[in-house]
Amino acid sequence: MENVGELLEQSLESGQLAVLRAASEASVGLDIMLYLVGGTVRDLLLGRVSMDLDISVENSTPETTEHLTGLLGGEVVSRSEFGTAKLSVGDVELDLVAARRETYTNPGALPTVSPGDIDDDLARRDFSINALAVSLHPDEWGRLLDPHGGRADLEARVLRVLHDGSFADDATRILRAVRYMARLGLGLEPTTEGLLRHDLHHLDCISGDRIRHELVRLLEEKTAPQALGLASDLGVLAAVHPALGIDHDVRDRLATATGTRDNGVLVLLAAITYGTEETSVPGLVRRLNMDSEWARVVRDVASLRSVIEILASPDIRPSRIHSALHRSHPAAIEGSAIATDDTSARANIERYLAELRNITPILDGKDVMALGVPEGPLVGKALGSLLNARLDGEVSTREGEEVLVRDSLK
Repeated sequence: MENVGELLEQSLESGQLAVLRAASEASVGLDIMLYLVGGTVRDLLLGRVSMDLDISVENSTPETTEHLTGLLGGEVVSRSEFGTAKLSVGDVELDLVAARRETYTNPGALPTVSPGDIDDDLARRDFSINALAVSLHPDEWGRLLDPHGGRADLEARVLRVLHDGSFADDATRILRAVRYMARLGLGLEPTTEGLLRHDLHHLDCISGDRIRHELVRLLEEKTAPQALGLASDLGVLAAVHPALGIDHDVRDRLATATGTRDNGVLVLLAAITYGTEETSVPGLVRRLNMDSEWARVVRDVASLRSVIEILASPDIRPSRIHSALHRSHPAAIEGSAIATDDTSARANIERYLAELRNITPILDGKDVMALGVPEGPLVGKALGSLLNARLDGEVSTREGEEVLVRDSLK
């Protein structure tokens, strides 16, 4: 059997390696078996840096986490309902999970969990490249466990499910598939691609919160534009909701734009919802159980589509550009600039983002009242007129603004 102990010691940071060595020694006295599992092993074999230390515990008891944490001199940071605990040992964090088997009563249901061994734990994984483990026991330190051919799939650069019912059991794996494909540069193994396309309808069984959680994880990736392109090509986005989609031109523009912008996740959200009709917005908001900010971005994107023709006008005044855009969420504006096919509209939106949104009058409310404008709605109207004049280059100094206010009073 292959041993990757030397690779382990070369790849991990010294602090991580010290914690794993200490856990290895502690496991003997606790009569447990520890395995480095999942994405940590995958990244190790790919030569990628991984800050995650995911450890599966065989022969775990309810007291195992506390005993091991005490021996390592760490603390338990959090726990989950599935028996996972996050430990902090100095500057090193690791996730402990009791080795388990999982069964699904019906598509979309959360798994029924029961204790198992490391083979059971690997068999419940989503893809072969994540069904890998490395023993941390002192007598077999570094032994690679690869019962599902994950190492070969990594070398072949393919993503493969472990069994034909994988996507039906948990359709969130469909979203994870495109995320891994983009991040790791993988293609779908032919049978897996057929299963994915066949089982897209099972996404309907997944709650909005779970879908949104997976979508956020995808949007946070550096390769999110590529992942979204794959998701659109495979029909994944449309299966989540018919309003979602992205074409290759928009994907390419996103790939160059999102790395330099704020609100990256929300900009991507705006881009994939750009084609949404205003009448479809409430249904999309409900489907993903969006919070208020997500919902606002989607609504603003839908409304911005109605002013694209105005923004594309060759002789549009800067004040009109500002008026059309300034009430919308910044991410909705940025996403619309990327998603629109109209180059003139895009240029004007980019001008707003780079220049116009930062322009303000020199005078404030107290100043215009001191010039004779009565307190009340007329103050806001005067400030609005000053802003438009500055945007259109009609005034550029304090004195010019004061003249404009006095003239308006006449």
